[in-house]
Amino acid sequence: MLSIFRNCLCVLMLLVSVIPLWGQQWQLDHESSPEITISGTSTLTDWTVTCANVQDTPDQLNLDLQNPGQIAEFGFKVPVANMDGGRGSSMNDKILNAFQSSQHPFVEYQQTSPARVSVPDQSGAVTITSSGNLSMAGATKAVEIKSTAVIKDGKLLISGSKDIKMSDFGITPPSAMFGQIKTNDDVVVSYQFQYIKL
Repeated sequence: MLSIFRNCLCVLMLLVSVIPLWGQQWQLDHESSPEITISGTSTLTDWTVTCANVQDTPDQLNLDLQNPGQIAEFGFKVPVANMDGGRGSSMNDKILNAFQSSQHPFVEYQQTSPARVSVPDQSGAVTITSSGNLSMAGATKAVEIKSTAVIKDGKLLISGSKDIKMSDFGITPPSAMFGQIKTNDDVVVSYQFQYIKL
């Protein structure tokens, strides 16, 4: 009898931990812009590019009651022209050239199937596994992205990162000083989106 009671209590606790996160609708927090950065290294120093004016992020996230544990749609779009390397116009011009911004003005991710959502861990965080297409510089690659979602101060934070190689998208890593300073091929795309309860 005690064993049955303990099992019921465990199930109840699991349901209580899931309901606050997935039992409601969430609205994109327009007072906190989505944060996307691209970071990497070079033969001289580490560098980070900030991406402003993130577009086409879903304004609302809902739990699909017919398919619990999934997020039906997700994606975003970043104008290359709004990327800032933090080191003046010279670096920003290299970014524009590397991404071929005149022909391909956006970096874009579009989910192609519902994202899978894990059960919460002991901290209440869940892992979201999203499969979709990442497009930049005229090339599109299928990728899988794992994100963490957690509630902090009543807000839903979705964050994560993805390692990519610029060469996989036909991007030649920028260089400077007649090739004496070279950017390494490997970069990390990091992101955070914030939602509030409806």
